[in-house]
Parts: sequence; structure tokens; C-alpha cells
Amino acid sequence: GIKVPGVNLQPDRIERLEEIGFEWHFRDASFHKRYQELVAFKKEFGHCNVPNNYADNISLGHWCNTMRTANRKLQMGIKVPGVNLQPDRIERLEEIGFEWHFRDASFHKRYQELVAFKKEFGHCNVPQRYADNPSLGHW
Repeated sequence: GIKVPGVNLQPDRIERLEEIGFEWHFRDASFHKRYQELVAFKKEFGHCNVPNNYADNISLGHWCNTMRTANRKLQMGIKVPGVNLQPDRIERLEEIGFEWHFRDASFHKRYQELVAFKKEFGHCNVPQRYADNPSLGHW
């Protein structure tokens, strides 16, 4: 018969559930789904820094934040309940350019833009409505 770890059901019931597409490893399917969404985001925007409040997919922004938090806690030896961030998943995320320290990367990028602005204009007073780089003006 069919054995599903951690499940105490008769084989015929397991078969019936599988026939309708029941996911035994929901967290695996969930990770894979979000990962694919992140790959699509990167393809569109050229990076994996999904804002936490990304309007087109709020769940993806929250998931990325959860992955960062889980990784930070794992570094400190703290397991995060409900988050299965295994080394192979960390590796997969890193392979596509996922930034674990998003705020650090964001600061570094803006800092480099500010250095270039100063080189061009001789000062760091970026207008808030700077047409060439509106996000630098807001920063």
C-alpha cells in the first residue's frame, strides 16, 4: 500500500485524495509557487527586492520578508515555526540573486547613485522631483 509519512489513513483514502490533486507537502508546494513568482518578478524588474507592500502581489512581498527574517534567525540558531528554510532553498534563492539584507543593498544602491549625482552636479541636494531618478530624490 501507499505510505505517506505522518499520515494515518487507509491506502484507498490516500489514493482518493491524491486523485483530486491533494498536496501532502503543502509547504513545499507553497515555497515552489512563491519561488516561481519571485523568478517572474526578477525577469520583469531585474532584481529580487520585492517591496513588502508590492501592490501586484502582496503575498510575494510578505513571503520575501518572511524568508529574510527566517534566514536571519537561523543564523542565530533560532528555528522559525512554520517556515521550512532548508539549505537547498537558501541556495536556490541565492542563485537568482535574492538579497538577504535588502535594506543594506538598497542603501548601497542609493549611496552609489548619490555619489554619481554629486560627481555630476557638485552637491548632494537631490531635488525631490529629480526626473532622472525620482526614487533618489525621495531617498
